[in-house]
Amino acid sequence: MSLNDKEELLKIEIFNKGYDLEDFSAYMDKQKENGGTDIDIWTYEELKQQIAQYQQIQVSKQHVEKIQQHLEGEDEQNYQKELPCVQVEFTELGSNENTIISIESFEKIETGFFSLSASYVNYKINTQPFGWVVNRRYSDFEWLREIFLKQYPGVFIPPIANKTTTRMYQDVYLIKRLRFLERFLRQCFKSPILRNDKYFQEFLKVKEEKDFKAIMKSTEKIQKTTKIDKVITVDGKINIQLNQQMNDSHKQSVQLLNNIQNIYSKLRKQSKQLQKDFEIASLDLFQMGESFAQLHSFVNQYNKSTQIGQNYQLEALIITLNNMLVLWGRSFQDQIKVIQDDFINFFKYHDIEANQMKEYVKLREQSQQEYLKYDQRLTLKKEKLFTFQEINKWELDKNILDDLRNTDQLKNKKLCMQVMLPKETQQLNDLRDTFAFYNVSIYSEIQRILMQSVKGFSDHFIRLANNQSESLTKMHVHWAEISTNLNSLENNITNEIIQGQQLLQ
Repeated sequence: MSLNDKEELLKIEIFNKGYDLEDFSAYMDKQKENGGTDIDIWTYEELKQQIAQYQQIQVSKQHVEKIQQHLEGEDEQNYQKELPCVQVEFTELGSNENTIISIESFEKIETGFFSLSASYVNYKINTQPFGWVVNRRYSDFEWLREIFLKQYPGVFIPPIANKTTTRMYQDVYLIKRLRFLERFLRQCFKSPILRNDKYFQEFLKVKEEKDFKAIMKSTEKIQKTTKIDKVITVDGKINIQLNQQMNDSHKQSVQLLNNIQNIYSKLRKQSKQLQKDFEIASLDLFQMGESFAQLHSFVNQYNKSTQIGQNYQLEALIITLNNMLVLWGRSFQDQIKVIQDDFINFFKYHDIEANQMKEYVKLREQSQQEYLKYDQRLTLKKEKLFTFQEINKWELDKNILDDLRNTDQLKNKKLCMQVMLPKETQQLNDLRDTFAFYNVSIYSEIQRILMQSVKGFSDHFIRLANNQSESLTKMHVHWAEISTNLNSLENNITNEIIQGQQLLQ
């Protein structure tokens, strides 16, 4: 081949393809002991072979540079990614944020002595504005919660009442459970993910028991979601992060949850004591009313037995004071139910919810421990393989290994430890992403629950305040009547009082 052919080859393969001419010259110079930049000392085939080898080295360099850039871009102290996942399929239920879910009543179902199934309790659930009315057993609620736990690893699933067989058929207990289960359903609906779950909709919608049992049967093979790309979110994307700011926030959140749970537990105990105090106060008032009733019997007997000196004003006074004390005791008795529903049961749920939140937060800690433990083990393994240069155990693709050799990177510890054992490294990266996923999702869920508790508490105590206002209005009327009757005694109006009132028990 002529000199022109060699020059044309260089033009096509080096110049036109954008390779650095100085770098190529430096490479060629190293290929001959006395220098290789003179084109005349190379045959056409030799030159062609050297060009191909140079190009392969450049490809290797580019590959290694990409790996190095990837390493430099991955800051463990500030790790962040957006990953694709499964987008939620919006349901009829989830599309209406004004939905109201109520458990209206319960019904004890006695199956009979010879029945193969045990007796149970049905809870009547009404979902508006859809007009769905269904009956569900406690075990159905357990099924629904278990389905949520399997499908949504990053979502906080509210608690349900514990199963207690000893008190199962006591009305007082069933009423408490009804309210607890109702709160569970309402809390689930507040989650934008859970309220769009198809099984949640069918739980509230499917009326025929055999149809609902078939749905439950169809879910038996559902496996727990463990892969990030299988996680369900509103927009089909997952933002994962690891950074010091979120670590600090997590520590503070854990401390806050501990404090919240402790305070809710204390409020439950204080509410129970308050209820006892009202019970004692109402009993004392009833007993005082009974004392006036006994006094009335003596005065009434006196007025009937004597012909002179009857004291009907005293009899009217005693009736008025009896009424005052008994009505006052009844108002305290009404407050006992208020304390049970609006304080004891309310704080019991939130106490259990806070405790459940503490367990939920442990998912982050567990994923962190799994990641760190695997990272420590793999790092030690890689350290050994690199130190002893056991390249045959690095499990590298031949091309990557050639790239490292061609670019003289086999002594680059950081690079080699990143590329060796690719399968185990990928598993480590998956564990890191799982940890980062829980890091973000648990942080987000804690913020969501805390914000919703503000509205939940506000709505709850607004209803309490309105009910108390009505109760106080009624008591105001009673106290006004007492005041009027006592004023009437001063004006010697006694017959109307005696005729218009009767002793209360």
